Amino acid sequence: GEFNSSQTELRVGYQSKLKNGVTTVYAEVGPGYEWNKEGTPGETVFVSEVGVKTPLSKNVGLAAKLFSEYGNDTEVFNLGGEVKVRYTF
Repeated sequence: GEFNSSQTELRVGYQSKLKNGVTTVYAEVGPGYEWNKEGTPGETVFVSEVGVKTPLSKNVGLAAKLFSEYGNDTEVFNLGGEVKVRYTF
């Protein structure tokens, strides 16, 4: 592969359990800097993430998150998500 970019982020967040006592929700926000290929300018970005984790049964858990990134210089907004189902033996 070829190096395209890397990113350094500093996030501050909050995490809490819901009233059911087993489901965890969280949110994180903060600034970052994207280091691009040599000869290409980097840029300051703003990042955020919200998510939830919960057990579905004794051996199965669910985690879902939504994350975003906004580039201050390019004004590009990226949005993504992820859902995981994990089975533990």
